Amino acid sequence: MAALRTVPSRKRGPPVSTTVPTEVDRAQAQPLHRRILFPPSSSAESPRILHSSAHETLDPLILDLIALSLRAYVTPWYNGAISRDPDKAFLQAVTAVLVHVVQALEVRLAAVDWANVLLSELPDVLANHYRDWDSAVERAGGGMAHNLSVDDMFHHLQPHIAIHLRQAAEGETTARHRVTPEVDRVYLRALVNRLLKLLLPPEDYRSETERAIVREIIVGVVFGTVFNRVAQPWFIHGLIAKQLEAREAERAVAQKTAAADDRPAGTGFVDKAFTALLSLPLLFASLASTFSALSSSARTTSSDRSSSPPPHESLIALILAVVPSSVFLSQLVYLVSLPLAFFSTQLGSFLAQSVTGHACSASTVKVVLEGAIKGMFPNDGWPAPKEEDPDEEAQDELRRRCEEALARALPSSIPSLLYPRLPAEPPDPRIHLARHLLRPLTSHTANVHLFLSIVDLVVGKVFPELIVAPED
Repeated sequence: MAALRTVPSRKRGPPVSTTVPTEVDRAQAQPLHRRILFPPSSSAESPRILHSSAHETLDPLILDLIALSLRAYVTPWYNGAISRDPDKAFLQAVTAVLVHVVQALEVRLAAVDWANVLLSELPDVLANHYRDWDSAVERAGGGMAHNLSVDDMFHHLQPHIAIHLRQAAEGETTARHRVTPEVDRVYLRALVNRLLKLLLPPEDYRSETERAIVREIIVGVVFGTVFNRVAQPWFIHGLIAKQLEAREAERAVAQKTAAADDRPAGTGFVDKAFTALLSLPLLFASLASTFSALSSSARTTSSDRSSSPPPHESLIALILAVVPSSVFLSQLVYLVSLPLAFFSTQLGSFLAQSVTGHACSASTVKVVLEGAIKGMFPNDGWPAPKEEDPDEEAQDELRRRCEEALARALPSSIPSLLYPRLPAEPPDPRIHLARHLLRPLTSHTANVHLFLSIVDLVVGKVFPELIVAPED
């Protein structure tokens, strides 16, 4: 009989779970887009989309947005009651086409000077929009335009080949106005068809059926929703009110948290003063390096921006168009314009770097994608049920909430400076200024013109080959 071996005793640790993960558990641990686009047994890797270094952060969000869109709008009509695609090959094929489109857009978006668009061209569009609206309000109903409403006059002051007005039918949400705008579907189809030719793979664009389906989805669903619903005044008022009210709630929570965690005043003041003294050398060094960087970048980019006006001029023109005119504002703009003109090159470079570093950063794109996913699919990854348009009473309530939220966001001293003759009775005088700032947003016609102008601006920058040079 073999001798027994003595095994040294070991200290027992916590029991180790020997449960083997099931196939369902492994599937739930996968990212959302893989659970939708790939079968559980698939070993294929998720496609890489972006060429930039931010692809690890943004690719999963883009794929999630694509997957949720396909599950909500493609799978129901393709599979129906009988699954025609158990291996999800069709969804993967559609995803491959959309990935190609996103990659083509990435290359084009990277070539656009977004600093110039956001700081110069877009403010010019908005300033002209406000000026045309004020001019329409002043001219409508008087002189030779005695039979024209404000919407009619604005449409004549800002004509567009794709927009025409028709008489509002009884029962429409715009029935309080005499006319309602319509965007020409022929114009939109021609525009989308040219975009598809530049974005789709050649073999997909040559397929007339595929091209027609994609075109009609974009024209009917995307553009149709934007111009018919998103451009409604009540929708914009509700959107602004929700954003401002959410920020108010966040500030209130932050103030309560800061008050609860606040230490004794003496200790806090000493710590803050000591920290500020220690940071002064770093602050001066940072300012010096920033100024030198701005000076060098200004010299290198001055030749590229010599044809366009300095950004601060467009921003000042926008402010003058939006806020009410006053003696105080005129004097303030005059005093501020002198130093701004002297440092216009450095200021332009600073603003351009700020836009490039913040508005066009990966973190900003990440926030936009997360907001798009949450807004488009709020019901646990599914679209929200279609809601009926609010009646006139509900629309007035949204407008009131928007005005009050914007008024609370304004400093209390601004209305007395911009509106020296504001009525003294309640409500808050800032509400009068808020109404003035929101004045063109009360018109569906003006909103459609503004949205289409922005679409034309962005399309012209991203797809410059579609722009026709004006005749001499």
